[in-house]
Amino acid sequence: MYELILENPIYLVVIALLGAMIFVAKINDKYFASFRLRYVCRLLKISVYSLAGGVALNFFFPDHSLPLRITMAFLIFFLLQTLIYWIFICIEYNDTSSSELFFKFKKSDVSWSDQKEHIEIKKALETLGFKQSGVFESEKRGNIEDEVIADTIYLFSFDSSDLLTRIFITFLPMGETLYMMSSVECLSECNTKIITESGCVFTGLLNPSDYDVKQIAFEGNPLKILKTHQLRIAKKSVKIKRLADDILTSINQSVNDSIQANIDAGIVNPLRCWSDNGVLTSDGKYRLWLAMIRLYYFPF
Repeated sequence: MYELILENPIYLVVIALLGAMIFVAKINDKYFASFRLRYVCRLLKISVYSLAGGVALNFFFPDHSLPLRITMAFLIFFLLQTLIYWIFICIEYNDTSSSELFFKFKKSDVSWSDQKEHIEIKKALETLGFKQSGVFESEKRGNIEDEVIADTIYLFSFDSSDLLTRIFITFLPMGETLYMMSSVECLSECNTKIITESGCVFTGLLNPSDYDVKQIAFEGNPLKILKTHQLRIAKKSVKIKRLADDILTSINQSVNDSIQANIDAGIVNPLRCWSDNGVLTSDGKYRLWLAMIRLYYFPF
């Protein structure tokens, strides 16, 4: 067997890529919690499956070249994956799964993360004049990137001293670490919500017409998202007014606005139909399916 591996370098490449995939996944879930590294791990997984499949297909298509067999293996992997996504959507998105798309929050007493980098981020926000203004939680069972998680999501809010800017920070427990996702929002005088947020989750849903949203790929650090948001506000030259004092009501109202906007667009079924027809319409399922594929291969 060792002689066979040494005679054909492709086996060594597959083994090396498999080892790299396992190593990157382990250290990321234990230490880094980086969406960039999760994407690298995903690319390694695609490479391993494609190369290993290309080698395996030699038993069925010995007359075909290795590059052609690798391409065939990738297409088989892609088709099977997209089929699994579609089955998952059709089974899971019923009346009991609305929280997978629309998070409703309640107040929480949980403390801030004790991870060193998270403590440093909080101190940096306080140095910039932001003060923690609320803690909220929502039960979540759903799909983040290519991993299904089932846990409680905690949402922390930070307000600027003039209440013109609000930062939301969410911690997603995956593996042994907490993945941080952030968003920054302001409210223009014409009541348009200007939001800059982590671009780590795609759903295919539409934003309400009075929302101006920009997603930043691979970024979870609120300090970096805040800088991008401030540049956006400066370029728009819009006047900003104070945000609502009742943060929890504002959060859940945003959820209701999103539900209504997508009902109007024919992506989400009316609330009264969820128990019989599920949350998503056929168009909504298709859009979510495309969003999940995009998230896996092109999350930017």
